[in-house]
Amino acid sequence: MLKTFYTAYMSTFSDPDLKHGDVKAIELRKKYCTVKCRKQLVELGESTDSDAVINGQDSDEKWTKTLVIKRDPKIAGHYSVSYSNDEYREDKNLHKRTTTIYLAIVKENGVFKVDKILNSTSGF
Repeated sequence: MLKTFYTAYMSTFSDPDLKHGDVKAIELRKKYCTVKCRKQLVELGESTDSDAVINGQDSDEKWTKTLVIKRDPKIAGHYSVSYSNDEYREDKNLHKRTTTIYLAIVKENGVFKVDKILNSTSGF
């Protein structure tokens, strides 16, 4: 579920029709996130000026090839989603940057959904 969601969601940022990409992202949130999570995403977006699903302001379809999903072995229903991209830094050299998002998943009406973006900076 997470791989499908993140692959589709990150790809919306590559849509040349920005409005269509935004509409598709909202549809994906409705399909893969609980109401509680969608409210949290709006609040986080307003307070950070970024998209909490990807922990950033933009994404690229190419980055989906680097997606890594891990289950937290200690806490049931907790997962991490990581992806990497190349970025140029002040030294003008190309560096890999890895972004990790920590999530809580629940089963709602027989379907697994993202219930919360966890504000954790440590891995598991």
